[in-house]
Amino acid sequence: MAEGEDVATRIASRLSWPKSTTVVRKAELVGLRGCEVYDAYDRRVLDGAGVAVAWMSDGGLVARTDPGALDTVFSHCLQPSAPAATQAEIVARFAPNPGPLRVLHDDGLVAAQILLRNAGQRFRPPEAVTEQGTRLIRFLAITETGTALFRILGHVTGDKVTVEAEMLSPG
Repeated sequence: MAEGEDVATRIASRLSWPKSTTVVRKAELVGLRGCEVYDAYDRRVLDGAGVAVAWMSDGGLVARTDPGALDTVFSHCLQPSAPAATQAEIVARFAPNPGPLRVLHDDGLVAAQILLRNAGQRFRPPEAVTEQGTRLIRFLAITETGTALFRILGHVTGDKVTVEAEMLSPG
């Protein structure tokens, strides 16, 4: 697809990767506005973690590795009514630490079940609430390798997002 090729070429160039080894997948997230989110992978890195990239409506690209990426993507890409799951995905994809992570939307992954059991935790879906003018995003996530479980708490105040990550269970 010509449009997909253009996206992959732009993202490969932005990340300084060869186009021939770059794989790009669009993230299907509900509640985005003014941008699209992609996960980019370099096939030269076996089992390498993806790099999240937001394609902004002005044509600019924001990569997870950019300073302030989470703040930029959160304030420019999310509709105010975006579901908690989408907010959690943006935090997990663009927070500099401990990411990148995989949000647990259910407890169907065997690795997640083991990590939850080892941590003495029960699965809870992502939630977003507003308390005293601060949006709080709470969710459970695992590393892309499935070796550690984290409890994540994102604090959104204005255009600033801070993230607390607590490791609950190493693999």
